[in-house]
Amino acid sequence: MVKIPYDRPDNPLIKSRCAEIDEAGGNSYGEYYEPLAALAIKQGFGRLIRKSTDTGIAVFLDEDLMNKHRLLNSLPEGVRVVRAEPEEILAALRGLAASVMSLRDPQFPAEDITLAAA
Repeated sequence: MVKIPYDRPDNPLIKSRCAEIDEAGGNSYGEYYEPLAALAIKQGFGRLIRKSTDTGIAVFLDEDLMNKHRLLNSLPEGVRVVRAEPEEILAALRGLAASVMSLRDPQFPAEDITLAAA
């Protein structure tokens, strides 16, 4: 994910709901807007991991996520959050790709997997 999946604040439905919460003395960001982003992240994990034997790597490129405790706490059980450098991310992705390819074709040479940082 390149950035936290917040809905557009100028969306009429979002604007209306946030205004309603704020007018009632609430905190529309914490009560409505941020939980929507948390739901979108959960849905993304649901598409990545569909059964207990699935594995995957989610890469969040938005540094702000590490400061959003509500979003971090909404990640599914068993998800491990690790701050990593691009080289570490690429190595993890290479490892995952190699394991997937070896399941499909045990003769597949893992060294044929090429990933590069931009």
